[in-house]
Amino acid sequence: MQWLETGRNTQRFLLLGNAVTIISAMTSSSLSGTNPSAMPSTMKPYNNVLLASSRLVPFGGSMTIAHQTRKKAFDLLQETMTRRNDDERAMIVDISATTWNWDTYAIVAGTPQPIKLVFPNKERLMDHLPLGTGTATEAEIAQRGLLVPQPPEDGNNAVPTMVWVPKGSILREVNKQDDGTEEFVLEAPIDPNDDRLEHWEQEVVGKQGLYKTRAKLASECMRNMLRFYDLDRIVCWDLSWGVWEAVRGDRNGDAEDGYRCMTLLKDGKAGISLPFFDGTDDESEAIKLFYDYSCPISPALLADTLKNVSGYYLVGGNTYTMSLFHHMWDQQQDNGGETNAIGHMQLLRNLLADGTLFYLGHSAGAIMSGPNIL
Repeated sequence: MQWLETGRNTQRFLLLGNAVTIISAMTSSSLSGTNPSAMPSTMKPYNNVLLASSRLVPFGGSMTIAHQTRKKAFDLLQETMTRRNDDERAMIVDISATTWNWDTYAIVAGTPQPIKLVFPNKERLMDHLPLGTGTATEAEIAQRGLLVPQPPEDGNNAVPTMVWVPKGSILREVNKQDDGTEEFVLEAPIDPNDDRLEHWEQEVVGKQGLYKTRAKLASECMRNMLRFYDLDRIVCWDLSWGVWEAVRGDRNGDAEDGYRCMTLLKDGKAGISLPFFDGTDDESEAIKLFYDYSCPISPALLADTLKNVSGYYLVGGNTYTMSLFHHMWDQQQDNGGETNAIGHMQLLRNLLADGTLFYLGHSAGAIMSGPNIL
């Protein structure tokens, strides 16, 4: 167990293994000699913010931290519902960071791993990746940024794996393989100004990658949040697009593949069942229908959804784009044309201070729990 202090208005962090619980902002003297975990749930400041380095709900194969912190999240939900005098188990899951997470590398410009491509010979490599010599060196360099097909990892799928090779990647090694093929090892350039526009055009725009990813991510997060935290209602925010809302079916009713039936809402009215997106069928119509049930974002909608739930979970991902969209909507005007008095970020702070909302955040969601939001 360890305490950390940061900033003039000191915040107390309680580290529990890989998970982190942040105690509400307070003066450095107000917790002196106090064990926060022993403070009653009715005492201000409330211990109603839970942070972690990894996901707090299992999806995408990540579940260790989620299961370690589940009981704590359950307790926070029940304590908050009691203070609200509300018997509905309702939360928001905010995927604004995760939707845009694919291009984090372009922003942080970290050191890339070597790119390894396997072809029968160099001629076949050149069919997919034009190489030329640089002006200052004789090394062979990729002339364009391209997605290069490679055999599928499982060996059974007929669909090849596409490997991104940025423009300027240098061919460093050619290694003979036991099966007679050749492995070509390329070193990718490190460019902090590289926004990978060509990758965006080929992988995201050409294949509607963002459009499809958002629908699948929102649907999966809503279903897993409702199941994992035994919710009655779940609201999904993507501040780059819209808001979805769904309620669970009859608690004694039928289940779909182990998940309780869930119904999407629009304008407060029940509509279609929340779809599964597993890639087994043509999902174009289901994705379009799912988007039809999203509500356009407005300051009034953000405020209304925040006030009518007990919990808020900011899923980690791309901190830059997440903070951009949050700041943009925080500065917008309301539907009446007058400047929004406080914005959804200040409203979130107020609800946390009042104890009528609790906060979950992992990775980028933990970073944004600092002065930017909390």
